[in-house]
Amino acid sequence: MLQVPSLQVESKIKLYVIFDIQNQNFYILQKILNKMNISCSHLSLSFCDSCKFGKLHQPPFNDCEIKTKQPLELVYSDLWGPHLIFLLMGIDTISYLIFIDANTQYTWLYPLKLKSKALATFIRFHKLAELQYNTKLKSFQSDNGGEFEVFLPYFQQHGILPRLSCPHTHQQNGVPKRIDRHIAEMGLTCSCLNALKILGRSFSSCSFSYQSITFFGFKVSSPFELLYHKQPDYSSLQPFGLLVFLT
Repeated sequence: MLQVPSLQVESKIKLYVIFDIQNQNFYILQKILNKMNISCSHLSLSFCDSCKFGKLHQPPFNDCEIKTKQPLELVYSDLWGPHLIFLLMGIDTISYLIFIDANTQYTWLYPLKLKSKALATFIRFHKLAELQYNTKLKSFQSDNGGEFEVFLPYFQQHGILPRLSCPHTHQQNGVPKRIDRHIAEMGLTCSCLNALKILGRSFSSCSFSYQSITFFGFKVSSPFELLYHKQPDYSSLQPFGLLVFLT
């Protein structure tokens, strides 16, 4: 039986023993101590180092902020899909490939029917980006997915530096993973409200709204403004699924 001495709020006794033995969260511990007529708060409790390291599944990653001076100096990429749930339901769905500029966080999204079309899609993006923004793509970062292995001969031919994350370390590819997840969740939500046959348009619309409205950190400009140096046209935004005629 655990013996706990009477404790006042003014005292600076730290309840290491209860955390080490029970390993419970604060709310459970607070109920136990209240039954024992012992008042406690977050300020009177401290976690020992053994509890912290004992719950770690892997060592913490240090923050790494990659700074670039101009667009296309570094481009992140990730391939999403096809969605496992749709495959189990027997629904034919699509994938998409995203390219993210590290300098502005601007995102280009290309729907794909087949993952084997990834290289051809990147070649289209490479030519378009360098021609439209009058700069060269210098580095390309992705995970160790097999779909990116066919990119290496093209990189060597055009002098693009490939950057690959280490296996099972998605933290090194965190920027595209976060944006990828956000667009996928928004797109699947919109498509479920309407029809799965417009899933590709759903992803494209969510990508546009994401980079035109989202502000990263303490930046006062959206990715669209950082890349094009002008305000996006919000007047063209309409509820998703609404029938719109171009004039």
